[in-house]
Parts: sequence; C-alpha cells; structure tokens
Amino acid sequence: NQYTHFLKEEDARKIILFSFAHVVKGVERKATLVDLAVTLGRRVRQKLRLSRNSIAACQVGWFVLISFFEVGLLQYELSKTERKGKRSKYMAYSISVKNRKLLFDLWEELNTEEDIDLFPMNEPPAPWTSALHHLGYSKKSSPEVTKLINKEEHQMVFDVLNKLGSTPWAINEPILKVLEYYIEAPEENNPLKYKQEKDKEKKESLFIEVASIQRLARKNANKVFYHLYNTDFRGRLYPNTAFLHEQSSDNAKSLLLFARGVPIGEEGFYWLLVHGSNTYGNDKVSLDDRVEFCLANYSTFLSLAEDPYVNTDWMKADKPFSFLAFCFELKLLQDWVDSGKAQEEFVSSLPLFIDGSNNGSQHLTAMSKDEELAPYVNLVPSEVPGDLYALVAEKVWARLEELEMRVPSIVYGQLDYVLDEAERLQKEYDDAPAGSERKALAYTSVQTWRNNNRALREALYPVYWNRIKDLKVRRKITKRPTMTSAYGAVPYGMGQQVFEDTRPINEYLGRQEKLWASMLGRELHAACYEDLKGPGGLLKLFEKVADIYNEKHEYMAWKSPVTNFPVVQN
Repeated sequence: NQYTHFLKEEDARKIILFSFAHVVKGVERKATLVDLAVTLGRRVRQKLRLSRNSIAACQVGWFVLISFFEVGLLQYELSKTERKGKRSKYMAYSISVKNRKLLFDLWEELNTEEDIDLFPMNEPPAPWTSALHHLGYSKKSSPEVTKLINKEEHQMVFDVLNKLGSTPWAINEPILKVLEYYIEAPEENNPLKYKQEKDKEKKESLFIEVASIQRLARKNANKVFYHLYNTDFRGRLYPNTAFLHEQSSDNAKSLLLFARGVPIGEEGFYWLLVHGSNTYGNDKVSLDDRVEFCLANYSTFLSLAEDPYVNTDWMKADKPFSFLAFCFELKLLQDWVDSGKAQEEFVSSLPLFIDGSNNGSQHLTAMSKDEELAPYVNLVPSEVPGDLYALVAEKVWARLEELEMRVPSIVYGQLDYVLDEAERLQKEYDDAPAGSERKALAYTSVQTWRNNNRALREALYPVYWNRIKDLKVRRKITKRPTMTSAYGAVPYGMGQQVFEDTRPINEYLGRQEKLWASMLGRELHAACYEDLKGPGGLLKLFEKVADIYNEKHEYMAWKSPVTNFPVVQN
C-alpha cells in the first residue's frame, strides 16, 4: 500500500534482522499487537530516514510482523489489557511466542557483525554531536524538542552520552557458564525466577528475558562490545541495547565486566566487600558493618566460588548471580594475594553497583521539605541507611491489623478452606487439555465459585495478609509499589505488582487470590499518599497542575536544573 511500497526496494533479510530484537522485546514485555507494530514501524522508518508518521509506522510494523506470524514463530489473541498500571475496559490483541524452536533457530542465525537494532556494538558508536545520531534519535523526543537540543546549551548531556558510549564491556564467562547450567537444570533448588513462576504468561515472559540474555552473552563472549546510549523525553539516559546491559535484571548485570580493569588500590577491597554485602541483601546496616559481614563469612564465600553447583548457598542472596560474581572476584583476589602479590595491585573488572535510595520519593521529600520522612530516604546523616519500604510495610500492616479485628469469628476460620478450594479448582482448570470442553467447564467452575464466594473472600483479605509475620517478606511485598508511587502508580497497578512479584517468594504467597493482591494495592496506594505526607501532597499538586494544562489544551514544559535539558510532556 501507500505506506509500505518503499520496502520492496529494501533487503528483506536486513529488515527482519533489524526487527528481530524489537519483536523479542515486545514479547518479553507483553506488548499489544498495535504497540509493537507502531514501535517496530517507527524504528524502521527512522532507520531509513523517513519522516515521523504514526499511521505509516503502524502499517510498516504490521507488514514486517506478518512474516513472523506466517512462519509460525508468533501468535496473537484477543485479551484484556492494561496501560501504565491501569486496567483498560477495552480488549486488545496481545502477542506471544508460538514456536520456541523457531525463535531460537533465528537467534542462532543472527550475526552480530550485521546491523541488528538493540544489539551490542562491536565498535564504539560515533559521538553524539546533535540530538540526531546516525543510528537513531533521542528516544521518543518530538521534532520540536529535538531542535532545542545542542552542544552549546547541553554540553553535560553530550559528554555523559559519549563517555558511556565509549565504555568497553566484556562477558563474565564463569557466570555465563553457571547461568547456562541452571537454564537446563530442573526447577528444584534453581535461582532462576521463571523456573518457580506459576502464571504461564509471566513464566514465558521471564523465560524469554533469560534466554535472550544468555544468547546475547554467548554471541558476545570472548570479545569487547559497546552500547549506544540515548535519552528519553525527560533527559533520562538509557542504553539502546536490549536485555544485556547494566540497567537490566540481575541475570544480565552479573554477566557484565568492564573490558579495561584497573588496580583496586588502597580502598578497593573495602568497596568490593560493601558490594558483596549489598548483593547478598545485607544492605540496611552501616558500611563498616557490611564489610564486617563479608569478613566474618570470608571462607564461606570463597567456597561458593570453588564449586557453585554443590555449594549453593549463594542462591539465598537477594541478587544471586551478582553475588556469585562477587564471590568469583573475591576468589581471584585471594589467589592473587596467596601468590605473594600486593592486594592493592590486583586488577579488577567487576562493576560495583551503588543503588539510590528511592530516588522518586527522595526527590519529592526534598522538594516538600518533609523532615519527618527525610531520614527514611537518606537525606540526613546516619550510620544506618533509612528504609522507606519497611516504613510503608509497617503502616500497611497496622491498617491490616485494624481490619482483621473487625472480621467475624465465623468467617475468620475459613481461610484454609478458601485456599484449598481455590487451589483444587485451579488445578482442575490447569490440568484440562487446551481448547477442550473439560477446560471450558473447569473455567466456568472456577469463575462461579469465585463469584459466589466473593463476599467471603473479601472478608478474609486482612486475615490472609496478617498471617505473614516475617518483616523482610512484608518489606518485599511493599517494595515495588512504594518505589513506583512517586511515578504515579495507581491502586490497580500496585495490586498487579503485588500479585506478580510476591507469588514466587514462598508457597503461601503462591496461593494468594488475585482479589487479595488487588485489595492490598488499594491499601498501599492509600499509605503512600496519606502516610508519606510530603511526597503524597506534591503528587496531588502535580495532578492539579496537569489538569490545569489539560483544560488549556497545553503541554507541560520545563528545563531541568544543572543539565538545562528541555522537557515537554507531550
């Protein structure tokens, strides 16, 4: 048609290769068919230096996607959707992998020397000299904003982008070997989240992520690679590479090394131990206590590196593969010292990550000058770091305890019945053959039981959550909703986060009703807005300001301090 005719002049193989990572990324993030078509079409048009046109982008993206459907690699089906944490009243087509073997066969055919979008680069990208790069644009920036960005006014932005782009990376091959072993290993005692995930869609998404990381790492092993970095419309920096980068999951971070190591010097050993404690999960104590934690377990950590398949206590860490990478590095350092060499001369390539403290809430707390909340987001000096997640958990469970006291005694004792019956009905549905009459009947039975017992299940909501006594588990439950509250997360979205994040934690949480997660999402949202007074008040103010701009049919716009980056909320 008029939007796709130019593709006849292009090399079809190159277009498919260029599109591949976008398709895999779309499956991993459970994108709708329209979203993926528009994203893919936009990148193809950008690559060919064509003007922005959403209708044309959708047509081009769909034209390319047809190839993936026709060969049986992808499939799509009509399903309920959500956007930015809000459930939509509309249905949309979602995509999924139909044939894993075909997907992996295509992975194996890919040559990283070719121009494949979202893959690491074999050479440093050309420096950014304007808002347009020969490999792409600033992410999602409008042409109006693009024209405003220049090196004279935004030198810091260009310097940082180019510094990051010239940083060479390498693969941590001992970690890759362990990761590949556990991809093939059975579910029992396995650190990979997808192995324990019960929800089929979530399991597939997590598997696609791990499989993509593994294949990208294998293709870039034994060589140096680079990332192209760009900005989004707010000025936040992101690598163009999908999956295998330092902003990705623990599975990816653990595989990364700096290609150019440096001697650790006099302070490097101290900070290596801080990093080890952090990745283990012992990060809510002073820096000195973190170092002492590692020194007290020094011999144990060395033994984990010696045989990670037998000594599997590294799996208990919050970030298991990153913690194991620390253990490997510690063993290399110890071998260096045992050979008679000076500790400070040991050359390390291991990236040491230092996480922020609830950055969104931290900024909102500073802006609102909330002195009560300041210690919890580390805005005041303290030996021990503050813990906003633990504070929110405390507030939420105080509310739950009040609600539980109102539950009638006749209802209170029925929690185990509800859990057992829900599990029995769900198992009948899961065991039924796909597309069979038995499957349809089992689905009807599940829905009928849930509808008939909704009042009972709602009444048991505080009883279910109050059975969780472990404060660390409560903190894990509140972590992502609290983190995303500063970015406008809504009650429904918080409930989804609880349901997705907590079921793999233990068997009890794996049996939760989605209704209970949804109700806890409302509780979490209320706590973040009402109990975190400074940030909550500012978020409400921002909503009012946005409403005023909307009424005037204008975009909100401002320049970021320090970088002078122009932000247009369009």
